[in-house]
Amino acid sequence: MVVATPPRLMLKQLIKLLVLSPGLLREHAQGYAALASQAWQQHLRVLQLRWALYALALVCGLLALGLGSVSCLLWAALPALSERHVLVLWALPLVWLAGGLLCFTWARSLRLPPLLDQLQAQVKLDVQALRTAQVA
Repeated sequence: MVVATPPRLMLKQLIKLLVLSPGLLREHAQGYAALASQAWQQHLRVLQLRWALYALALVCGLLALGLGSVSCLLWAALPALSERHVLVLWALPLVWLAGGLLCFTWARSLRLPPLLDQLQAQVKLDVQALRTAQVA
C-alpha cells in the first residue's frame, strides 16, 4: 500500500536524513553521476557504431560503383571473354554492394537506448524509499 505524502513532509524527511548523515548526499550525488555517465557512454557507443557502419556502407557502395563501372568497360572492350570471367566481372561488384546494403540495414536497425530512463527509475526508487522511511 502506497501512502501519498505531502511534499512538505517529504522535504522535512529529506532534510532530516541529510542532517543526520552528511556524507549521504555526496555519496548519492556520486551514484547519480556514475549512473548518468554510464548511460551517456552507452549512448555514445551505439552512436559511434551506427556512424561507423554508415561509413562502411558508403565505402562499400563506392567500391561497388567503381568496380561495376570497370566491369562494364571490360565487358564492352573484351567481348570474347568466357562465361566464367564474365561471372567474376559481375560477382565482385555485387558482393561489395551486398556488403554495403548489409551494413546500411544493420546501422538502421540499431536503436539508441533511452538516455534518462535509468535516472528516472532511480529517482522513483529514491522517492519510494523516502516515503517508506517517513511512514516507518
